[in-house]
Amino acid sequence: MTSRRNRRRRERRRKGAGTKVVQFVVAGVIVVGGIFGVGRLREEAHFAATDDKHCFVNAPTPARAVLVVDVTDPLAATQDRMVRTTVDRLVDDLPDGGLLMATSITGEAPDQLGLIVETCRPKRDSNRNRALYDEEFVAPLNSAVDALAQQGEAPASPILETLLAAANDPALQSGEGPTTIVVMSDYMQYSRIANFYSDRPALPPPVGEPFTGLTVRMHVFRNASHADRQAAAADAFVRWLVEAGATVEYTPPAWMALQRRELLELVHAD
Repeated sequence: MTSRRNRRRRERRRKGAGTKVVQFVVAGVIVVGGIFGVGRLREEAHFAATDDKHCFVNAPTPARAVLVVDVTDPLAATQDRMVRTTVDRLVDDLPDGGLLMATSITGEAPDQLGLIVETCRPKRDSNRNRALYDEEFVAPLNSAVDALAQQGEAPASPILETLLAAANDPALQSGEGPTTIVVMSDYMQYSRIANFYSDRPALPPPVGEPFTGLTVRMHVFRNASHADRQAAAADAFVRWLVEAGATVEYTPPAWMALQRRELLELVHAD
């Protein structure tokens, strides 16, 4: 009898110890899960913090895009549409928190970039955010494009100087992710650096490689009065940018390709 009671006591103690171990493990899992869950929520809140431009406060900017629009000649209706379409594509390509900057090429060579837009793309993950997105992001962009279309003719066209100011802007020198400069111009440089209207289109060699790590995407505005010189002008910018370290994305527009074919036909005819 005594031995039987002892065996029952030992079995109860073993079961009790096993139950306590299971309870301890379950409690540990709950505590650890809670810690990780709270940590994740804190991390998300940490990285979701934004400033008044919708840019991340406690996280690197995931991407940057700079739109450079040549307004040294008034924008034609087709060029205005090109700008608006390009802005829409830039916005679509930007991740949440991506920085969008816009500037214009005017008659004066800038020492530093004069921005007409500097904002980050906010989230659109709720109806409230969508309303803020339209009010605080889309509306200012549309106003900026409207202002570009109202610019008058300028006495000079410092295209290269403006691109250098963009490349040297401090906002492009920090953060992670890709940086793209989108240029919309006729590429008819006219300043103390070069005069593409009277001289053969050529630019002085770059000093160093100030565009290293930058992608430059070139779009061409047709200059009706000097369209015959624009292919050489754009080619001069492509060569200079590559020498300056940039990755250049450039496809000549259809009218320029047709113009080149006609020129080659004339050369061969002679």
